[in-house]
Amino acid sequence: MPMFWIIAFISPVSISPFSIAGNTIATYGRPEAGLFAPQGVGQNLAFEFTYSADFGGYLHKYYLGIQYRGFALSWLSSSVDEFSENTFSIAKAIKNFGVALSIAPEVEKDDNDNLVQKWYYGFGLGVMKVLAPIWVSATVYYGNGYIGGKPFGYHITYDRTYGVLSLMYPARGYTVYLDAFMEKGYPLAVRAGFLMKVHERVNLFMGYDSGSSAFNAGIVVSSNRLMAGYKFTSHPVLGAGNAGSILIRR
Repeated sequence: MPMFWIIAFISPVSISPFSIAGNTIATYGRPEAGLFAPQGVGQNLAFEFTYSADFGGYLHKYYLGIQYRGFALSWLSSSVDEFSENTFSIAKAIKNFGVALSIAPEVEKDDNDNLVQKWYYGFGLGVMKVLAPIWVSATVYYGNGYIGGKPFGYHITYDRTYGVLSLMYPARGYTVYLDAFMEKGYPLAVRAGFLMKVHERVNLFMGYDSGSSAFNAGIVVSSNRLMAGYKFTSHPVLGAGNAGSILIRR
């Protein structure tokens, strides 16, 4: 399996069905916003869990988050065979602005084949504005490097710097999402999503991510305190994937 595609799916893309085709602004009001758009972290107490399996179960991702009064704590884990990556973040939203800090502890081998603890980091800023009838969100994220080794010092090992401009057009029976996503070292990716209300508590969605060439479709069911969603992902070369989410809020 081409490593390019594995990296593309591990790169910063929301895995939740609530985020349609990974659309950043669709994380608004949920704990997951702390990872991708901190300006969208909600005020109400909420717990969120997501699991996804792509490429016939070859790539697994887990997300767990909690938010309260504009603060969000998140954990995101990605694993492919023997490789795994865990990211922890804390985010704060203040009115239309947001800031996020993340760390990713990794144990790696140095040049002498000794195990060394390294701490990768990230820093994100975002802003959101309602320009009726369109919502506009912009996020810039800088990372990652590490602090560690012998002697204790600083060294850039890889760069996951990205920026995303996200638009949302909410209408009475549907919502349209559009993202322009640029990650350093990769071409511009466009994410288009469409959410249609078919019942007071049931929404169907579909979307396309040009960065991974993936088509997404699924369903979201909600009540006053609970949301549940399922997403099916289809890639023309790598096959199918599935994701499920649950959100509990007060």
